[in-house]
Amino acid sequence: MLKYVYKFQNINILIVLFFLISACSIGGKSDPSHFYVLDPIAESVTNGHLNNLIMGVGPITIPGYIDRPQIVTKTKSSELRLAEFDRWAEPMDDMIIRTLAENIKAITGSNLIYTYPWTSQFVASQIRAYIIKFENDENGDALLVVHWQLRDLKETSKYKNFHSEFNSNASDTSYSARIAALNDTLAQFAQEVANQIN
Repeated sequence: MLKYVYKFQNINILIVLFFLISACSIGGKSDPSHFYVLDPIAESVTNGHLNNLIMGVGPITIPGYIDRPQIVTKTKSSELRLAEFDRWAEPMDDMIIRTLAENIKAITGSNLIYTYPWTSQFVASQIRAYIIKFENDENGDALLVVHWQLRDLKETSKYKNFHSEFNSNASDTSYSARIAALNDTLAQFAQEVANQIN
């Protein structure tokens, strides 16, 4: 008899737990997080002299402090603030390589721009980059500092090293404006790549 009483009590406990969990999921608040991606240039500003360019973009190395889901803000005191609910939708290095490649496509008019690692045997030149800074300040303004190299893959002894800095002012301090400013620095970087190839 006691055996059946215990079973009955266990069933009642399970039923109560089921309704409690259901109530929490129905009445609970939705996740307030916002997710962002980097976007390439919206409209082509084609340079016709480079529309047959065959180029590989990458690898690109990024600093560890931005290699995280949270969007990072750099303060004047060199403090890093990580956004609690504003995050990147995918890994930063993947977004940077893809966005830079798409920007170079838009600027040159070439559809033969490949991201690392590529499989095409016809890639003649390569951009490699080491990003020093890719960040917003407290006003939302963006800064991209990058060491990069333009390499001739047919003659490996031919290469040029560059150090570039790109700035962009944010329209306000919202995260959407911050991301737009970061996008603009990558567009400037792509334009500098095209200028050096020219």
